[in-house]
Amino acid sequence: MRLTRSGLTAAALGILVMNQLAEERTAKHAALAASFTELCGLVGKLKKSHNYAAGKLSKGTEEITSLKRIYQRLYVYSLMDSGTVHARLAKAVAALAERLIESKSAGIASLTAKALTATTRAGLVAGAATEFIGILDQATTSGPTGGGCIITADTGNDARTWTGRAASTPGCNDTTIEELTTFSTKTPLEINLKSVTPKTDAGATMHAKTGCMLLGDADSAGVTLGNKAYASNKIYYVAGAITVDDNPDVKVTGMGNLRSDTTQARWSEAEQALNALDSPSFGNASAAASSLYNYLTTDNDFLVAALLIIANETAKPQSIKTDNQKCKKIMDIVGVDSTKFTNPYLHNIGETTLVKDTNCGINVKDNKLKNLDSDDQYSKLLLYYTSQPEPDDAETTCPTETATPKDDAANQKMFEKFHNKPKDCTEKTCTYDTKTNKCNPIKPVEGAETVSGTGEGTTGTTTDKCAAATTPEECAKVTGTKPESKNAVCRWIEGKCQDSSFLTNKKLVLSMAALFCIK
Repeated sequence: MRLTRSGLTAAALGILVMNQLAEERTAKHAALAASFTELCGLVGKLKKSHNYAAGKLSKGTEEITSLKRIYQRLYVYSLMDSGTVHARLAKAVAALAERLIESKSAGIASLTAKALTATTRAGLVAGAATEFIGILDQATTSGPTGGGCIITADTGNDARTWTGRAASTPGCNDTTIEELTTFSTKTPLEINLKSVTPKTDAGATMHAKTGCMLLGDADSAGVTLGNKAYASNKIYYVAGAITVDDNPDVKVTGMGNLRSDTTQARWSEAEQALNALDSPSFGNASAAASSLYNYLTTDNDFLVAALLIIANETAKPQSIKTDNQKCKKIMDIVGVDSTKFTNPYLHNIGETTLVKDTNCGINVKDNKLKNLDSDDQYSKLLLYYTSQPEPDDAETTCPTETATPKDDAANQKMFEKFHNKPKDCTEKTCTYDTKTNKCNPIKPVEGAETVSGTGEGTTGTTTDKCAAATTPEECAKVTGTKPESKNAVCRWIEGKCQDSSFLTNKKLVLSMAALFCIK
């Protein structure tokens, strides 16, 4: 068969085209793993973004738990000595602690929602990077002298090595992500996307063996995936973190200025979501008392209530804040700063001795309020103290003018009940010392006659009248106002004459104990 000149020319052109196509198909070189060091380091941290979020949530829950214990101790204390200035103030402080806990709990809910967004976005980009390096790995053997897509080192035309993802690109390795079942308090993890700087695999031209179509010439059909030329001469991998164009190198795009309107939008979204975990912020559990102090001393409602409780004065919040004398009355008790609030104020409350009742299951270490550290013991103490009857009328007001003390020591002890209770310290029989906040008895005039007894025309408290009776007959004859639903002022019980109203209260205590405590 004879070939014409034109036929020879066409054949020559065909061979030339085939040779050029072969050269194009093998124009891309394997990428050096070192180019992806920063990117894979970031990816490794993004795979722990759930630990990062859990650490922030853990800090919040621990602070709330500490505030909760402070609240519980304050509230129990307010029930133990109900009605006194210190008990009422403790209840006011407890109310602010409860409000702060509610605010912090709302913050936990908000942070949890943000954590779901952040971990999802972080997982998306981390997965893309892991998958890309995984594909390069699958296309490469441990001794890629005849081709491949990624290498660890290159020392010549045919001397190349690939040690695998675990050794060469840690972070982009296909490993199991840790499962969390509780909040973690591990060392805080820092995730900084700006740590990824621009990288160009400048040594790519030295890799003699070529043929990785994944990294092919972007604008040349036949050397790329899909056998097509890509628009703008760009192929974007890993959500825009890696770019391939018509140069024989691979580029890692820096993340120093991520924006949502670029090819790195997914990375930008991940960065925004992770940064959002910085708010709301929480304090350390050990500083819960300081957080409460700062909160209550700036709360207008508390300042007004505290001044009324402590000094029986009413004033507007701004007046209290600007009037040093008014403010001092409050700070003298709760503390002039958070340190004084912690000790002595909270410390002294914590040193209060609790009841120990095995029937109720109450058993706090050393019977000290400071050791109340469980919801179970709190609920039992709450039931116990709220089930106690209110004190008798004779114990809630200063003794009447005609009251007869049995002896000086007993009389003094009786007046001690009205320390810090200026309203109950009756001027006719008591004198209230505003400097020491103590109620003291008025000394009787020498030679004055005191009255007691059980007969007609005598005066004195019902309890004293009953106690004066030494026989059942005398007990039945005691006159006075009969308690509601009782047919006698006093009753002979357990070998002595007792006030009927006291017996009513005692029965109430027993009935409540049966309801709440006896197992």
